[in-house]
Amino acid sequence: MDVQLGCCWRCENPIEKEVPCDVCGEAKYCSEICGFRDQWRHKPQCAEWKPKQCSNPKCCKESGQLKECTACCNAWYCGETCQRKHWKEHKPSCQKCTQEIKATVASLKVNLQNQVMRCPYYVGNALAIDLLNLPGNELCSEDVKSTKTPKQDPLEGSYSILSAGCGNLRNWIHTIASLPNEFKGTLHTVLNDFDPYVQARNVLQLYMMIMYSDDPNIAERITTIWYSLHLSEEDYTFLVDCLRALLGLSAEDLNKVTGGALKLLTKIDMIVMRPVWKGWLELECRKGYPNYIDLQEQRKRLLYQYQELEEGQRMYRKGLPSELIPSYDEYDKHGNFIPGVNACSLPYDNPTLTGYLFTQGKDSHVNATPAITRILMSGRFVYCIEYHLMPFSEWDYLKVKKHHYNKSMVTMFHSFISDQIKQTIASIKAGNQRLSVMICNCLNILQLAHFKSYQSHVSLCLVDLFIAPNII
Repeated sequence: MDVQLGCCWRCENPIEKEVPCDVCGEAKYCSEICGFRDQWRHKPQCAEWKPKQCSNPKCCKESGQLKECTACCNAWYCGETCQRKHWKEHKPSCQKCTQEIKATVASLKVNLQNQVMRCPYYVGNALAIDLLNLPGNELCSEDVKSTKTPKQDPLEGSYSILSAGCGNLRNWIHTIASLPNEFKGTLHTVLNDFDPYVQARNVLQLYMMIMYSDDPNIAERITTIWYSLHLSEEDYTFLVDCLRALLGLSAEDLNKVTGGALKLLTKIDMIVMRPVWKGWLELECRKGYPNYIDLQEQRKRLLYQYQELEEGQRMYRKGLPSELIPSYDEYDKHGNFIPGVNACSLPYDNPTLTGYLFTQGKDSHVNATPAITRILMSGRFVYCIEYHLMPFSEWDYLKVKKHHYNKSMVTMFHSFISDQIKQTIASIKAGNQRLSVMICNCLNILQLAHFKSYQSHVSLCLVDLFIAPNII
């Protein structure tokens, strides 16, 4: 649960009188009503957290402190004595479970390596999560502080995250925006994804945050470019300037101009992103001009192509409060994500919502030569946001509503996302953030770690801390 300490697990409001789950005791609610409403969502967690019974039938001791079998993780014991006594009976099921786990992992690895991606994930299909969750981390808990002295103040510590298969920037941005105001430490994040289009877009947005951090309107502008189908002349001109600047930089130049805040881990990362930026620049985005890309028409055709997704959209709309439906319908019709702006006043289409299909597998661009890269990048840039993916599906509505409620969904979400970006920019300016970008299949990271350019960053994240897997 991505809920702040002291808040209800259902409604996220501050708890005045705590009502814990009567089975596991871990989930905390502000009332019995919230506990009842959350029972089905909490059920899998409750089964995992509730006190276990010793698997040795001659013991059957029940406790929350039992230790699980490290091989199958499907049996629990109160100590080594009970585990040894029960091993003869447990061995067949333990070995069977272990073999099934290994076979499943091998199958998933093959499927992921040969997976065909329909389009780049510029918009994700799950809510942004806090990858670090420092306020809820055990290092910051009062219980730990009262029993032993930590080696370092968690709010001044140094942390590293490998965001494997990161998708777009929402998880990273939400992580930074969720850091306590008192945080004075450093966070080094490695953003990994095999998709050069997604990473080209990520680097573009990061470049905007770092190089234009003093612009008071930069957060709102990035939010607009991130999600809006059409752009004003001012936003489009700004976008073009940034794309041209990136095309003129080498990997070393990018690290230098950003003051070391943004680094590409190999030169090939820049090689596979540069054709994407160039492709966006070459698109005719002005309405009415020859060869105009007309993303509105492309968006409609994509909807007709995947009509099975319409039902999901109807269900989403049906679940909205009635006062939000008109604004949702307006967004659905035009695809514009700019508060209070008429679609007719936006003369340019957004080229960064385009891309094309490619396959993730042994022939992907992970170790591509420049010649192979040119072939991979020779496709036609088309509108590529799947119809069921939208800005509203990426951010927690409860948090958005608390931040700034408005009957316009675009106004409400635009304000929240812009504020998240503002907090992220402030953290970068304060020197608390360092970013590295890695374009490769996350399943191949360990094989790539022997390259000198990867080794120091990847081993740091894998060994010293953890992998934060992507939710697309």
